[in-house]
Amino acid sequence: LKITLSKDFPKEKPVLKIIPEVIHHWVGSDGQIKSAPGLLNFTVHSDLGRVVQAIIREFQRTPPPLVTNHSTNIVSPTLDNEKRTSPINFHSSFSNIKSFSPPPHMPQPSFVQKTITFPDLVNMSLEELQLLNENIDVQDEFVNDLSQIKEQNKHLEDLIGQVEELAEANLSKQNRLNELRSSIDSKVEHVTKLAFENERLHVIYQNFSDKFSPRNIREQLRLAAEKADLDSEKIADRFLNGEVDVEKFV
Repeated sequence: LKITLSKDFPKEKPVLKIIPEVIHHWVGSDGQIKSAPGLLNFTVHSDLGRVVQAIIREFQRTPPPLVTNHSTNIVSPTLDNEKRTSPINFHSSFSNIKSFSPPPHMPQPSFVQKTITFPDLVNMSLEELQLLNENIDVQDEFVNDLSQIKEQNKHLEDLIGQVEELAEANLSKQNRLNELRSSIDSKVEHVTKLAFENERLHVIYQNFSDKFSPRNIREQLRLAAEKADLDSEKIADRFLNGEVDVEKFV
């Protein structure tokens, strides 16, 4: 089994060729494997090792006959009887292939967070895979039986249970919450009244503070002294002019 990788791999599909040529519906006239499901659906995220292993298993399960120059159904006469009747060994150097990753310099898509594998697909026949691809009910059953889905469903059920418990705990505190809300509303109303009263008293205090401030008292005393001096001068002038007698002046 010869594998050829172009310089654009994995964007471009690998070329797999079987030598010597065999008769199989996956193999073209030139010996190139073209119709294998893994190659038909090959993308940059595909695992080349799994694709090769699937091809090897298919050829081991149903060994294809070799192609000769005289007939497409006759095994080459150069092969002995043992080789004619025994399955073709396709393991060669690929028997230990587990996975294949793109070269380290190839950029990896930023949206790929985790690769999910489906090992059950490896053991399914082509007919079972075709049925799985065409039947939605079979797809649903296959997905529901996956260990990842079962684990996720269990985790989801646990989360639902936790949410229900939290909801019940919150509902049990509803009465207490209403009491606290009423208490807070009452205290807010009381604080609002105190704020208005404080504002009113502050205005009164400010008026008295301005009225009895040392500066204002000094100004009032100055005005009173000036008025007293003016009144004294008027009384003295009236006394000197004889308008006021001595007894009244004294």
